Amino acid sequence: MKYHFIKQNSCPTDGVTLSHPVSNKHSLLLIFTGWASDERLFKNFSEAKQDVCICSDYRTLEFDAELFRSYSEIRVIAWSLGVFVANRVLLNSALPVVSAVAINGTIFPRNDEKGIPTAIYDGTEQILTEENLFKFYRRMCVSAEDYRNFLKFGFSFPVTELQDALQNIRIIEEKEPSPCGKTIFTEVIIGLYDRIFPTKNQKQAWENFPSVKFKEIAHYDEQMFNIEEVNN
Repeated sequence: MKYHFIKQNSCPTDGVTLSHPVSNKHSLLLIFTGWASDERLFKNFSEAKQDVCICSDYRTLEFDAELFRSYSEIRVIAWSLGVFVANRVLLNSALPVVSAVAINGTIFPRNDEKGIPTAIYDGTEQILTEENLFKFYRRMCVSAEDYRNFLKFGFSFPVTELQDALQNIRIIEEKEPSPCGKTIFTEVIIGLYDRIFPTKNQKQAWENFPSVKFKEIAHYDEQMFNIEEVNN
């Protein structure tokens, strides 16, 4: 897993990879991005009131909680497969997580009823190509304009690395399935037009969760990551 600060010690940065604990008693916004994306998706979060760190690259889920231990409070946002990852690495971390929002994802990454359908997940893992990746990006967006705007982030990842991330998540979930009812999350947002984590599956995954909001968005939508909402 990679860690990338876009804001640290209340000052914007051009991004750093953590190698030691941060000496800081401020609050932290810890964001787990989705598969095939990274910190570029969250550039506008440099305007957040607190420090901001982006977690990405799920070829390994090794998570060093000590890097964030000095923060007095941590707020979490997790999107897509990042929902599974955040829950898996933070559930028993004892970090001071005061809130956690799951956006268009579940703690069941590969599941016909509560996650990404297994045939789609396995097919992507096994036969991913650059062409298929851009088809995936297109399916994330509700309109051609949204897709064009998403492409402006300039994502470019080796296909083999993306396949390794899917394989790693699948193996981890197969060895130790996510426990029903045990999550770090305090709020869930479900997109009504999601074609990656189907809306129906998300509803089933979170059916007993006390705080669920439905929004008229696709899997990816710019309004999901509204810095004004985060600052409120």
